[in-house]
Amino acid sequence: MVNVSDSVGLVNFHLATTYVHDYPTTLSPPKHLIIQMLSWACAAVIFTVAFVGLLGCTQKSNGIIRENIGVTPTLTTARTPLNPDSREESETPETQKATDTKETGFTPIPLPSVADTATTGAAQSQELKTMTPYTVTPTSTITLSISRPLSNTRPLTETIIGYSYENRPITAYQFGMGTESIVLEGGIHGGYEWNTILLAYEAIDYFTGHPESVPESVTVYIVPSANPDGLYAVTGKVGRFATGDLAEDTIPGRFNGRGVDLNRNWECQWSETAVWRDQPVSPGADPFSEPESIALRDFLISLQPNAVIFYHSAAEGVYAACCPEMYAPSRQLAELYGAAAGYPVFDRFDYYDITGDAGDWLASQGIPSITVELITHQNIRWEKNRAGILEILAHYESFLLLQTQLNRQAYAGQEPESE
Repeated sequence: MVNVSDSVGLVNFHLATTYVHDYPTTLSPPKHLIIQMLSWACAAVIFTVAFVGLLGCTQKSNGIIRENIGVTPTLTTARTPLNPDSREESETPETQKATDTKETGFTPIPLPSVADTATTGAAQSQELKTMTPYTVTPTSTITLSISRPLSNTRPLTETIIGYSYENRPITAYQFGMGTESIVLEGGIHGGYEWNTILLAYEAIDYFTGHPESVPESVTVYIVPSANPDGLYAVTGKVGRFATGDLAEDTIPGRFNGRGVDLNRNWECQWSETAVWRDQPVSPGADPFSEPESIALRDFLISLQPNAVIFYHSAAEGVYAACCPEMYAPSRQLAELYGAAAGYPVFDRFDYYDITGDAGDWLASQGIPSITVELITHQNIRWEKNRAGILEILAHYESFLLLQTQLNRQAYAGQEPESE
C-alpha cells in the first residue's frame, strides 16, 4: 500500500526540481514571464518595421519602372502662353492633356470670315509690335531627343517643336537617324486643307511600317499639322481625326486662333495686305508675328534640311519655291517629285499674288522647297504621293550636290552655271 503523504511529497519534490532546472534561480517565475513577453513584443515590432520598409521600397521601384517605360513625348520646347484671353479657357499642361484626349461631340468655334480677317492685321495689339524680328540666327535651338525606345515599328521621336496661338502642340515625327534630313509638312492651312493632314499621317503610318524605306544616311521628319488651331476649329480634335469629325464649313479652319493666314506670315515679299484668291486675308502684324510660324521657322533653320515638301490643296501640281528668283535646287526637287507622282510641274504658283509664303522664304535661305498641291480638297491620292516621296529619298543627293555648288558660287561671287 502506498502512503499518500509520501506520494504527495514526491510530487512536490519533482515540481520543485523541475522549476529549479528550467528557470534561473535568481528570478522568480512572474518576472521571467514579463521579460519573455517583452522580448516577443520587441521582436514583433522589429519584424513589422522591416516588412513595411521592404514594401515601400518595392512600391517606389515599381513607380520608377512605370515612369521609365511610359510613352509620353518629351517636350523639348517650353510652352509660353501668348494670350490669356483666347477663345478657350487658359490651359495648364494638365487641362491641355484632358482637352487633347476628349472624344465628346463639339460645336465648331466661329472664326472670322475671310473678309473680316483683312482688317485684323492693323487692329492687333501692340504686344505683337514688340516681338523680336527674325535674323539669320534662329531665336531658339530645337534639340531633338529620343523620347521613345528605339524600334522599327514606331517613330524614333515625337517632338513638340512649339505651340499654336491657342496653346495646342505642333509635333514633328522622326524616322531614321541619318545626317541628311528631309521634311514633309502638312496642314499649314489647318482644317480648310484637312486632306493634307491626313496625307501626312498616312506617311507617318507608312514609314512606321516600312522603316527600311528611309536610307541610312537620311532622317525623315513629318509635321502633320502646322496649324492645330485651324484643325481644331473644324474638327474639335487635336492630332488625328476622322472625316466624320469635320464641320460642314471648313473655311474658318484656314486661319490660326488669331485669324491670321499662316502662309502669308513669312518674310518673303511679306505685305501688310495679303489675299487668298480674290479675297483679303490677314498676314499678321509683322513677318513671323505668329507662334506657329516662329516654331516651324526655328525648327527648319536648326535642321538645315536638304528638302522641304509642303502639302496644300487643291491646285493640282508641284510648284518650285522662289523669292522671287527661281532657286535651281527647288526646281530640280519639283521635277523629281512631279515625274514620279504624275503631277504637272511649275516654276511658281502664279494664279494670284502670293506674299509671305513659307516655301518661298526657305528658298531665300538656301533650303530647297516645293509645294505639292493635291487634286481635290477631299482625297489624298496616297499611292501617287508615296511615289513622289520615295523618289526624293532615292535621289536626294543629286539636288544636295546642286545646292552645295550654288552656295559655293554665291559665296565666291560667281554666276551659277546654266543647266
